[in-house]
Amino acid sequence: MARTPDRRSPRSPGRRATSRRLVLDELSASEHFRAVGDIHDALVRRGQGVGLASVYRATRELQRAGAVEAAVLADGRAGFRGAVPTGAPLYLVCVRCGSAVGASRGVVDAWAREAGRSQRFVDVEVRVSLHGVCAPCGRSVAAGQ
Repeated sequence: MARTPDRRSPRSPGRRATSRRLVLDELSASEHFRAVGDIHDALVRRGQGVGLASVYRATRELQRAGAVEAAVLADGRAGFRGAVPTGAPLYLVCVRCGSAVGASRGVVDAWAREAGRSQRFVDVEVRVSLHGVCAPCGRSVAAGQ
């Protein structure tokens, strides 16, 4: 006899789809990269009954699907945000607020190709994170806030 999934079961397909939707909605509401724990905390504050493991799983699945982008935050954790149409795999990430802007990859990609070629590597993948303080955060620091 086929078993009908219980909507309350954590393994229910409906529950996983709901977790992904909640995470995607949360990430799409901001241009800032946010750690999984921060995403989970925001969802819990809004009264959403989603577990931390579900948020980890949802961010991983959404990243694979291209719906969210990832960057390494200043503290080494992975940060996520909703994918933007002009998404670049290289970002300047603010260490204070998590905002990010795409950066030109030209020099980095050329260096990676040359480094790989000189060491006889193929399919070299570049993973670079650039961190600094964005202009608005820099102004607030200068103003003593």
